[in-house]
Amino acid sequence: MVFPRTQATPPSTSSKWIRYFVGVGLFVLIRVLVGWISGDSLKNSIKQEMKSTRRVDITDINLAKSADGGLSGTATASNGDVYDLQVDKPGGSRQAWTASPSKKMLEREISTMMAKSSLGTAGTIDITKTDSGGYVGSATTSAGDTYEVFVKPSTSLLQFITVIPSQQTITASLTREIESRTRETVRSVELTRIKAGEYTGAAVLSGGGRLDVTTAYNGTKVSYSFKPSERRTRPRSAP
Repeated sequence: MVFPRTQATPPSTSSKWIRYFVGVGLFVLIRVLVGWISGDSLKNSIKQEMKSTRRVDITDINLAKSADGGLSGTATASNGDVYDLQVDKPGGSRQAWTASPSKKMLEREISTMMAKSSLGTAGTIDITKTDSGGYVGSATTSAGDTYEVFVKPSTSLLQFITVIPSQQTITASLTREIESRTRETVRSVELTRIKAGEYTGAAVLSGGGRLDVTTAYNGTKVSYSFKPSERRTRPRSAP
């Protein structure tokens, strides 16, 4: 079916697709302001605080001087979880330290979140720490769907984990939806990335029809729409 130029076809939005492809979670960081202490006293303070506030039993702490004048290292829990530690440089009579989940813990949380959100079982997750203290990367499910992953810390000590479908996954989903609604084969889909989850572009149908495509991301879900384009594409000549 080829859309006539004058036909007004309402944009299509798939609520099922929206629910399926978006996941948002969070991880709570620990940040404590204490009187100026060092050495074993500092380590004991960290152990006691994590035990009382998060019920985390820390068995080992390793700290070393960092480039900014403070301390950095890790705290290992009895269950094997490892937390990244950052102790601010000395200032006045008080200092602050922060415990945040390590890369391995975040990758496990991302995998769990994807499974609970029906995104699929994560086959591989690859995230890299940024200068701001967050992480960016990708996740690929066992079915081959790919996602962009963002871990963004905030001033409220929450690490927000967001999983957004990649351009490849959005293209595949759009193709299936368009073919279902138009009963035509999609010859090609070309999308231009604006930012994660947001694209503009066009889909060309086997009969020569052309659709304008738009996707949007509002912070919690991705939506998309397509409609007939004013620009026409001539059908491909038979071999």
